[in-house]
Amino acid sequence: SIIIIDEVQSVPTYCINLFNSALNFLAYACSSTILLCTATQPTLDRIKKPLLKSSQGEIVQNVEELFRKFKRVDIKYIQNVFDSSELADFAMDKLEENNSILIVLNTKKSVDKVYRALLGYASDELHIIYLTTYMCPAHRSETIKEFRKLLDEKKKVICVSTQLIEAGIDISADCVIRSLAGIDSIAQSSGRCNRHGEYDLKYCYLVNLADRDEDVSRLPDIRDAQRASLSVINRFKNNSGLFYNSLLSPKSVNTYYDLFYKDKQSEMDFKVKRYDTTIFELLSLNKSFRNAFTSRFGRVYEFSLAQAIRTAGEEFFVIDKNQRTVLVPYRRGRELILELNSENLDFGAMKKLLREAQQYSVTLFPHEVAAMGEGV
Repeated sequence: SIIIIDEVQSVPTYCINLFNSALNFLAYACSSTILLCTATQPTLDRIKKPLLKSSQGEIVQNVEELFRKFKRVDIKYIQNVFDSSELADFAMDKLEENNSILIVLNTKKSVDKVYRALLGYASDELHIIYLTTYMCPAHRSETIKEFRKLLDEKKKVICVSTQLIEAGIDISADCVIRSLAGIDSIAQSSGRCNRHGEYDLKYCYLVNLADRDEDVSRLPDIRDAQRASLSVINRFKNNSGLFYNSLLSPKSVNTYYDLFYKDKQSEMDFKVKRYDTTIFELLSLNKSFRNAFTSRFGRVYEFSLAQAIRTAGEEFFVIDKNQRTVLVPYRRGRELILELNSENLDFGAMKKLLREAQQYSVTLFPHEVAAMGEGV
């Protein structure tokens, strides 16, 4: 088999060792060919439980040389710390030399604050667009179409978005402003700038938002990614030639991942706090079970298989289990709410309606649901 995995940089940190082990098994035990696709290839072969990549696994040869030839965007790091209003002013300054600006921030609250600050500049000549997962998929799809139309028509437009716009969306803005994040995310955002080579070179401005406007204290992966990126930026300042004069070069990306993964090794086995173990351990030696067996029966567990497959399955998740899905009254969503509350609804009809409702639903954390009170 040939297995193609796109946007491999999106694999959650806590799943990496499970991911690597699964691919190693598929490649070397099942003779499968694995193709990992991404603009920012993570250094999965340089961690404690490595991906066993082929020594000649890189399909594209002379990567650094090709990077220089196809360079369309450069990064400019702004050391100033902005609040929401100041970032809006900064965007307006950049709009004087660009028709379109994409602002990508790390949290939905920061997007809301900057969007509201920009609304004061909105006019018939300037369109301000908001884009987060607080909007249902149908709403987001329509908004992206609107943004793309404005770009095609060369209208003045500023779009403020979370990371949702970083992958799988083909848009090309004249300028990108990115809140400090991991080099991988910065590269993805930069890919939405001058995407089709409309200009010789355009810029992605890397900025810092004040903590009161963008609080990432409860987002450890983003916080740690920021630290790793800052370390790369500082090294780049001291010797830009080492990084081929670009923070987006393969050398910069590799250095970033090495720094980011360095302090994340203990988190890559998928911790299970309830049992003080990891899913990797549950699916491998499962020492806690073997020790418990010995304590109870007074002898060594003599069988080869001790995996706790059911427990691992119950504990595994990719999307936080505490989140709640809410159907919103956006366009067809209003009708779906009424139809799903109908008393005369058979199973087949409900199944069809629920499938359609996915396009009109948003996912909320418990504290977000509580804040809405009777609104949900």
